[in-house]
Amino acid sequence: MNKYLTSNFTGGPFVLFSTPHIIALTIILSLIILTYVFRNRFRSLKKSTRIYISAFFILQQLSLTAWYIMYGGLPLKASLPLELCDVSIIISAIMFASKSYLLYEIVYFWGMAGSLEALITPDLSIYTFPHFIFLQFFLSHGSIIILCLFMTFVYDYRPSFKSLIKSLVVLNIYAGFIGIYDKLMGTNIMYLCGKTQDTSIMSYLGPWPWYLISLEFVAVGSCFLCLIPFIIKIKPGSNNINISQ
Repeated sequence: MNKYLTSNFTGGPFVLFSTPHIIALTIILSLIILTYVFRNRFRSLKKSTRIYISAFFILQQLSLTAWYIMYGGLPLKASLPLELCDVSIIISAIMFASKSYLLYEIVYFWGMAGSLEALITPDLSIYTFPHFIFLQFFLSHGSIIILCLFMTFVYDYRPSFKSLIKSLVVLNIYAGFIGIYDKLMGTNIMYLCGKTQDTSIMSYLGPWPWYLISLEFVAVGSCFLCLIPFIIKIKPGSNNINISQ
């Protein structure tokens, strides 16, 4: 079992669109489809059940922090769940448990834009199936999308243009907080102090700090794309949501 936890995994590097990658994506897509098909039945899901499910998702995210410290050799300051996806799964879980539309407005765009890109082009280095990092990555990022779409399909939550603005404002405030944290702690959470060494969209956006401005435009564009499916359904002055317990 320890060989699936070690940071020196020898099972082979992760390969984009390999069989494990395709299977993971297929499972996530299947769960999304099932959520939509059985949306009427899920409306009767008890609050206690939602809380248990949410607690599981939060605990599995905290397990990544434990792995970084125990096996990844990172200090606590660099292992805390402060990356955007880490925060997104925690917010998604709280949103799911509480049926908070405000949290839905924020995390819908973070989750759909960020997690979808991460699932399609994951940066997993040497950690392929069945390593802990592989399993945790797809469980975490997949659950963000599933929980957001659960609220959309089951409880008829809908994002609006105001939701988009709220999400972007909170994102920038959070990024400002993380930028200060990075400077004080010498970390590089959210890559605000330097680019990732691996090939990513940042590789094409210029040097620091100019790529941060480019990323702002990328974030706005990505979030807007996530709103497009709802544009023709949005009614002025109405969020069209059901917040009954």
